[in-house]
Amino acid sequence: MEEKNLVPLKNDVDESGVLVERNRKRQAEKTKRIFIRTVVVLLLIGLIYGAIKLFPMAKEFFNSWGDPSKNNSPITNEESDSNSSDSNSQNGISTDDGSGNGQNSANPSTPPDKDTESNDKNNKNPEDTDKDSNAENGNSSSTDTNTSQDVESTVEHKITGFGKTKYSAVNESGCEIDFSSKFKKISPSEISKKYGSDAPLVLITHSQGNEAYSNGISYSESDAFYSESSNVNSLGKIISDMLNAYGIPTIQLSEVYAGGGVFGSQKEYEKSLAETLKKYPSISYVFNISRGIKINDDLTMNKSYVERNGQKLAQIKLISGTNWDIATKDQIENVRFAFDLGKFLNIETDCFVKQNVISRFALSQNIAPLCTNIEIGEYANSYDEAKRSAELFATLLYMYLSS
Repeated sequence: MEEKNLVPLKNDVDESGVLVERNRKRQAEKTKRIFIRTVVVLLLIGLIYGAIKLFPMAKEFFNSWGDPSKNNSPITNEESDSNSSDSNSQNGISTDDGSGNGQNSANPSTPPDKDTESNDKNNKNPEDTDKDSNAENGNSSSTDTNTSQDVESTVEHKITGFGKTKYSAVNESGCEIDFSSKFKKISPSEISKKYGSDAPLVLITHSQGNEAYSNGISYSESDAFYSESSNVNSLGKIISDMLNAYGIPTIQLSEVYAGGGVFGSQKEYEKSLAETLKKYPSISYVFNISRGIKINDDLTMNKSYVERNGQKLAQIKLISGTNWDIATKDQIENVRFAFDLGKFLNIETDCFVKQNVISRFALSQNIAPLCTNIEIGEYANSYDEAKRSAELFATLLYMYLSS
């Protein structure tokens, strides 16, 4: 090699006369290329792995978007054994609701008396009630009058797990909720003074108003189990009528959106809800009434109930919405409201509320005032059990708002 091609840097020259510095630069460039390629490969592997992991979540998201009460809902329906201890709260949520004997459903035209109990409706033996309920439905697994049954055979889900499920608090969001300050209710007199005595205070809604009950009969995916006479819309009417009789101005949205289907119904529901709130600015509480459905890994279905004066009542669940790991000020107030109401209900009737859930989805509650989803029982419950719960809920809600 000729001397003119060498660019000496200090005295760093090897035995062949090649500059050591040049070799170092080449080695550094090679190392840099290897590093960049390795990073790119790792990033690609990470993206593929992440896509595989997120795909089931995305599928669950879109499947459950329109119906938070279904089994594919983001809400976890973990149930405890009737003899198990209460589930511990998450993120600082207290599960100590106390216990006590409450008031049975009163006559709608007469405010309840906390020192006496009404025995006007519920004197049947619970077993006779279930038999009557099954007889009314012809001992058939189908109670739908609007939807045709599939001819193809499907997997059948047996009804099991009868009995009381103890109260639990579940936080499925990434939000930490502060329960240190006491929740302050909006009183009926406050709204009446501002908007007039006839101004509605409570709004009853149904995002899936034609959901009905199995009456303790096994269920398969082909079953048509929707019925106008025994769906959650009819329960909402009971609640609305009783609250109005108690002097709590209440209106109900009984419209069935998108034929009751999951997709498309949520958008229609939110539109109707927004229009109603705009029309009636006095509305301060919104209760979206639905029912749950839980299918276990062994293809059985659970129902839960409490017994009161010899009558079976479906347990209820309160569900509050958030935005995954973020909760707005109004959503936090909704959560505090749901837990305050749940505590009151369980003090009046032990374990009437079986679960208070903080969902990671908004559930359309972001466009409403104090709002919560009320699941009255499960699909496996009978309509009579759900009806008694609706009556008791209306009575206790009157007591809660008036206290």
